[in-house]
Amino acid sequence: MTDHNPLMQGRQPPWKALFDMLPDGVLILDPDTTKPLFFNHTACAQLGYSAEQFRQTPISAYELLETPQQTRARVEKIKHQGRDDFITRHRRRDGSLMDVRVTVMAQTLDARQVFLCIFRDIGELRQAEEQCRTKSQFLAGVSHELRTPLNAILGYAQLIEMQPGQADMALNNAREITQAGQQLLDLLNQMLDLAQQQGQRAEAEQEARPPADPADRPTRVLIVEDHPANQILLKNQLRRIGYPADVAGDGQAALEQWRKADYDIILTDLNMPRMDGCQLARNIRQQAGDKRPAIIAITAAAISEELHRCREAGMDDALAKPVDLEQLRHLMARWLPSPATGEGPGETPPAAPPGPESSPPVQDQSLDPVLDIPQLYGLLGSQERGLCAEILQSFLDSASSGLAQLQAGSGGAAAIAQEMHKQKSSARTVGALRYARLAETLERQGRQGRVQEGLLAELGRQLEQVRQAVEGYLASPETAVTASPADEKMALSILVVDDDPVLLCQLRALLQGIGVRRVVTANTGREALARMSQAKAPFELLICDLNMPEMDGVEFTRKLAEQHYTGGIVLISGEDGRTLQAASTLITAQGLQVAGSLSKPVTQAALLPLLQRIAPSQSSGQRARPDGPRYTAEHLRQAIQRGELENHYQPKIELRSGDWIGVETLVRWRHPQDGLVFPDRFIDLAEAHGLIEELTRCVLDQALVQAQQWLAQGLDLRLAVNVSMDNLGDLDLPDRLARQVEQAGLGAERIILEVTESRLMRDRLTVLDILTRLRLKKFHLSIDDFGTGHSSLSQLRDLPFDQLKVDRSFVHGARNDPTKQAIYEASLRMGQQIGMEVVGEGVEDREDWDFLRNSGCRIAQGYFIARPMPAEQLIDWHRGWCQRLRDEELV
Repeated sequence: MTDHNPLMQGRQPPWKALFDMLPDGVLILDPDTTKPLFFNHTACAQLGYSAEQFRQTPISAYELLETPQQTRARVEKIKHQGRDDFITRHRRRDGSLMDVRVTVMAQTLDARQVFLCIFRDIGELRQAEEQCRTKSQFLAGVSHELRTPLNAILGYAQLIEMQPGQADMALNNAREITQAGQQLLDLLNQMLDLAQQQGQRAEAEQEARPPADPADRPTRVLIVEDHPANQILLKNQLRRIGYPADVAGDGQAALEQWRKADYDIILTDLNMPRMDGCQLARNIRQQAGDKRPAIIAITAAAISEELHRCREAGMDDALAKPVDLEQLRHLMARWLPSPATGEGPGETPPAAPPGPESSPPVQDQSLDPVLDIPQLYGLLGSQERGLCAEILQSFLDSASSGLAQLQAGSGGAAAIAQEMHKQKSSARTVGALRYARLAETLERQGRQGRVQEGLLAELGRQLEQVRQAVEGYLASPETAVTASPADEKMALSILVVDDDPVLLCQLRALLQGIGVRRVVTANTGREALARMSQAKAPFELLICDLNMPEMDGVEFTRKLAEQHYTGGIVLISGEDGRTLQAASTLITAQGLQVAGSLSKPVTQAALLPLLQRIAPSQSSGQRARPDGPRYTAEHLRQAIQRGELENHYQPKIELRSGDWIGVETLVRWRHPQDGLVFPDRFIDLAEAHGLIEELTRCVLDQALVQAQQWLAQGLDLRLAVNVSMDNLGDLDLPDRLARQVEQAGLGAERIILEVTESRLMRDRLTVLDILTRLRLKKFHLSIDDFGTGHSSLSQLRDLPFDQLKVDRSFVHGARNDPTKQAIYEASLRMGQQIGMEVVGEGVEDREDWDFLRNSGCRIAQGYFIARPMPAEQLIDWHRGWCQRLRDEELV
């Protein structure tokens, strides 16, 4: 359902059918004209238009509350901030009015920048909540009248306790009054909480509400921390400076408490079970409406990478562990009224510089250190004084030179943005965090084309402060540090390409400290190509910056593809994660191997796992290389006859309980000379030469025998087997599979047949015939790699699948990628609404695990749980998994 426009030319995009099935209205708008490029069925139905009528209707016909000037301001805000959430009113075609909650996001669809607008009718919700609000007003009023004198009683009792020289009897009496009064106050608070809970959702929808009078409602503070000792310490620190606080043990508990109470400020740890601090912040920002509590991160790793992640999640500020009482007092004064007087904040956050309305405020750099030497040690992986001096001097020279050129008026705002992008990364690398924060502000303003007057001069003054701090560090007595060379050398030859000399120096030192055998650096893409052509042996890994002058990282990798480079590539950049992901996708499509992507500054903790994955593969004979020997159909036919195919099994886990509930069967070829050959080397061969039926029978026979053994051991596991589209062209398949399962003494309900979505609709009628008969025989059917196909979404209602596997490309990293997250959540919601069991595959780390658990997905599969393994290894794995569930508190 679209108009004719460039977004919809050619093949039908996969997202169209997905949006058409959503229960919310969806519009895709041109950012420059705000004309609709796409609209779904729900949008038409809610506004009362037919598709043809909607195509001819300007947006001003149903958008009521905004003037053209307000619309232009909102468009600019979305372009700069990427998103806007608001409540407005739409006019239906029949003239009636509809209250709607609207979310607009700047997105890229089919290589075009668009606004994705999602709106929901909240009229009935408001009406119901108005009734709740009315019922709760009396309770809230009575509670307020009771707590005012009670607060005075408690206050005087506490004053008596604090006065020196009191008799023991008086102190005991005061403590009894305080204890009894506190119990009564807790009961009254619960009454207020009930009133707030009943009226809260209505308040969230109000477009404005006056701030509460401090005399009516005291400041409410929530501590979110899973460590009991830290809970007690922080609560006591807050009490000392006049802020009583509630405590939640993790993000999930905090979210539930926040929904019941109107907290003014939330102080949250980052790493917690069930739901971490960043996910908590995202959930609150999505659900808060006009109620916006201040959210403060409390972190033991208050470095730029971590703080950037917090800001992206919607947090307002950060406090480093261990928490200093004076810093805590300073932070609370900045975000809250004074606890003693109820007056305005002691310090207001700094105002934004002159510029567009969407410019975020300049953060207070005074809390950042001028020079954080421990951070530099961590990024270098070394405390060697000479090495630190070299990289610090390199930063000072590079920053001074770049700043001098900018102060001379060279290049304007664009040049400032380019230079500050580089200097921001360099400053973070050496630990000049205050300088880095200001450079980030200048970069943002340069991209917007409006740089605040005097900011470059301030940057020069901060650079001088860094220089003085460096001199102080070098003049201080040197602490002897014993070098700890790498236990073993990594047999890797690596070329690092970056235009920033500071980053080159840091990465060279980091790689050599890890034990990499050979490290070569290049300042530009052209220099790198020259070094590669002159090298006697090829580089096995390239670490390449994306944003470089003359030849950027994308152009450089295009040249590599033309030269048929066969090594791995690690992308590094200070750009956002979506840019890194887009570059990775492009480079992979060019036939190059992307080993990973890293944000600047690159840390040893992030780089080492990548190198460890790459290094063993250089010498391992376990797996045949992609460019290894080519196999013929006759080779494969003989392998099947000789029994060289073997099954490996990857466990599937029920997310809520952590129980092992099934496996996916994945075939391998144990080649007598080449070792373990993976299916990407022979499945296409089997399909092309008519061997897939024989191969599938072999795989299923082995799997059924194994399932019998598991059942005898008391393991009730569901067995998933992949089915080729060539199998689904055989009308006898349902009967043949049913006979195989019956002969094995198993029920068909234990078997899941997985079909890849992207190859689903070759012969729709035959496929529908076979799949329907398989379901009648009680086999379960799973649509695999969901989200990667282009034609099957609209067919889901006709095909009898009962399980949906969301593809790994939309699961891994989705928590920190808004685009992936939107696609994943839409797939999950759609699968659940049509009664399908949803599996998330590609769970590769704890972040993915927690994200799927919190989202409501039922089943998970991926390397974080286990890699595919031979059947005999599964029992030992299961013992280890049960131990991990307890040790890592995964459930």
